[in-house]
Amino acid sequence: MSNTLPVMICVVGEHRYAIPVADILEVSALVQMIPLPESPPEVRGVVNRHGSLIPILDLRLCLGQEAEPLTLATLFVVVRGANQVAGLVVDDVSEVMSLSTDSLTRLARSGPYIRGMAVADQKPLFVFDVAALLQTFAPVDLPVEGNHDHSGPQAS
Repeated sequence: MSNTLPVMICVVGEHRYAIPVADILEVSALVQMIPLPESPPEVRGVVNRHGSLIPILDLRLCLGQEAEPLTLATLFVVVRGANQVAGLVVDDVSEVMSLSTDSLTRLARSGPYIRGMAVADQKPLFVFDVAALLQTFAPVDLPVEGNHDHSGPQAS
């Protein structure tokens, strides 16, 4: 008997990716973002989510693609993995579906944060390992402590 994995499909660049629903806290449009000058390039800044500052990772940069400008219409998916919470910038969110775990193929050169690949609607679909993605790109020691000016809208 096959196990299923509920996933949300998102688009990053020209490819479709799946984020396990169990790792998703919410989907939101970008709000005021506070840049972090000394953070890795994949970390575009932090946002205030219900009183906590969380890092915003640009999935295009994590996947070796060119970054797009962020606007207040930019979507991000808030995910949790291994005691970390972060927002993942995506180009679009399309649907939720269930994948058969038997249909996942592990790719030799996919990187530690791709759990596997499946075929859905006759197109490749790369499934994220959210805990590994956050461990790779969202350092837990981001410099978010201290006094920040949280006033006014801002997108970079």
